[in-house]
Amino acid sequence: MNDIIQNLTTLEGYITGEDKTLAEQAKKLVKEGDSIVVYKVEGENHFAPSEFCATKDTTLKSFTTPSEDERKDANKAVAKVVGKEAFANKTIDGKFVEYCTSIGVKPGKSERIYWRLYEGGSYLEL
Repeated sequence: MNDIIQNLTTLEGYITGEDKTLAEQAKKLVKEGDSIVVYKVEGENHFAPSEFCATKDTTLKSFTTPSEDERKDANKAVAKVVGKEAFANKTIDGKFVEYCTSIGVKPGKSERIYWRLYEGGSYLEL
């Protein structure tokens, strides 16, 4: 779980950071994601692609577009840490679209699956 939290923190730093190029790259990863980790920042849902979260010490520089097998492995790794399988949910999907709009990107129309992170019985808050 700590590796996922570290990667979420890293991605948040890119999205909200001063470097516009890194921010745009990070936002693009989010909007193109179809396997998504859900977490909270200041009480609001935020979202990150599972393949960015699943590997230790991920950065935009080290991240490469995963193959289908790598995506499956990333999803298995996240499911193992979370302890639950991913789910599809129209309400969460609507929140994802709202989040993407709030960071200035428009998500694709692919079907997405989600994992919600919990820590100590409540939603993970960064």
